[in-house]
Amino acid sequence: MPKELRAGVSFDGDTAQIAVLEIRDQDIELRHIEVRQRQALGELWFLEGVLQLKESSFKKMSKVSIAFDHAMVFLYCFPLDTSLHQTEQNEQVHWELSNFIPNYQAKEYINDVHILRTHAREQVADVLVVAVKRATLFHTHSMLAEHKLELQIADTNYFGAEISLFSNYPELKSKSVALVSTSKNRVDVGLLKNGRLTHYHYAIISPQECSKFLKEAFQNFLVSDIIFYGSGITVELVKTLREELGINSIILNPFRRVHIPPSLTAFDKFIGYEHQFAACVGCALRNP
Repeated sequence: MPKELRAGVSFDGDTAQIAVLEIRDQDIELRHIEVRQRQALGELWFLEGVLQLKESSFKKMSKVSIAFDHAMVFLYCFPLDTSLHQTEQNEQVHWELSNFIPNYQAKEYINDVHILRTHAREQVADVLVVAVKRATLFHTHSMLAEHKLELQIADTNYFGAEISLFSNYPELKSKSVALVSTSKNRVDVGLLKNGRLTHYHYAIISPQECSKFLKEAFQNFLVSDIIFYGSGITVELVKTLREELGINSIILNPFRRVHIPPSLTAFDKFIGYEHQFAACVGCALRNP
């Protein structure tokens, strides 16, 4: 298999993370890493760094995957009536979203429905819907195409990090674990059993306030490990939460099984902050 250069981009607030990976079979090497602060006012400001890389250092790079900030997409869990026909189920999804998204118009959004749990007897499925504006994806695709780049994957920060988790910690795929995203004012938690997402919750709180929220999330769900990532987590906070929750807690390292060449000295300044790249690395690793 010929080597392939893939870029992953994620962003959280006004900060974007970029990682360029060289992939050949099972071998993965980090070729570039950087963090950029928002400078432009446009909605697609987070693409600036990867577009510059395409024009300068990585002309052979052809694919970009993007993990969208949770603030830029809408995530909502609800019970879906599985006895309905597909068209009727779609109508229920639109109705649910219209209750939470102001001036919601179905044609203006692309919705991705993730089945979390099914209750066959009640003919109900717990689902997570991710909704993003169609125009946002269209403009992203168009801007990349102008620079001869393909939008390979468009996902959320959480699902990008989930790929990083199981790519670097495959031993956790057979357990019940929690993957927790932290940013300045939001905490998202996904509960995974045997590699499948079964519960999803989020709260508009600071990471320092998340102990009670996590206790409630785990109230009816036994987990062996909690894995944290994102801009809001620190070693000190994880230590505190480990003691308060009584559950093994670690910080996700998305480069655990990625080769870092000695010549890539730019990586040195991110040692200890690798978890902030979990989403962009995961998106770059994911196959369509």
